[in-house]
Amino acid sequence: MIVTPTDKANSLEALNFLLENEAIVPDGDWIDRFAHRLMHEDSEIAGEAAVEAIQDDEVMLTAQVAIMMCLSKGVNRAAAATALKIVWLYQGFGLPTAEFKMVFDSVASVPMYLMDSQGQEAFAALDNEVAVFRGQLFDSGKVPDGASWTLSEEVAQWYSAPAPAYGSPERGWVLTATVPKSAILAAFFERGEQEVVLDLAQLNHRRLVAKRGTCDKFPEHLAGSNLGFLGRLSNFR
Repeated sequence: MIVTPTDKANSLEALNFLLENEAIVPDGDWIDRFAHRLMHEDSEIAGEAAVEAIQDDEVMLTAQVAIMMCLSKGVNRAAAATALKIVWLYQGFGLPTAEFKMVFDSVASVPMYLMDSQGQEAFAALDNEVAVFRGQLFDSGKVPDGASWTLSEEVAQWYSAPAPAYGSPERGWVLTATVPKSAILAAFFERGEQEVVLDLAQLNHRRLVAKRGTCDKFPEHLAGSNLGFLGRLSNFR
């Protein structure tokens, strides 16, 4: 990817826009500390800067910052992918379907910064048609309420387990579909959940099977984890 001076100037303007919208503390020095490194030509330097930048105390809205980095051509793709990965795994975010795909497509050229080695290997090994599953609690079960799916039916069952403390005392739903490989935007295996991120637009005209879950208890190894509950309860993932 060729980054022009114009791209960098536009990216700097976009990052300053984050200040105006208070995604970053307006009277801080986040731009001064990170902009140059995020746009550095060396991917390792840019990627390391992204880890610091997205978790910095001056960042108020991490999802907005990561999305802006992804859509700003002057930001090194390694930095953009690193920021996107951190936000996705620890928070998730909501965007219209077309924009959601655009964000992931913007870092498709640097899968090594978006996915760990296991996720990359799993993604590369996928067949042209892939069976995917999703466990969810707060819907009729007929419509998926997020883009976070899994290659494992067992994992989907976990996420359909009752959650009385969160207003869902009954078992939820497990959705099953077969999608083309092109519908899978990324694979995250860091948490042992075989997670795949779907382009929900490609679920259209695909047969979707919804059944009540069979799991009665959310797994203990996730019960104390914010990651687990965010994955279950967020409508954005």
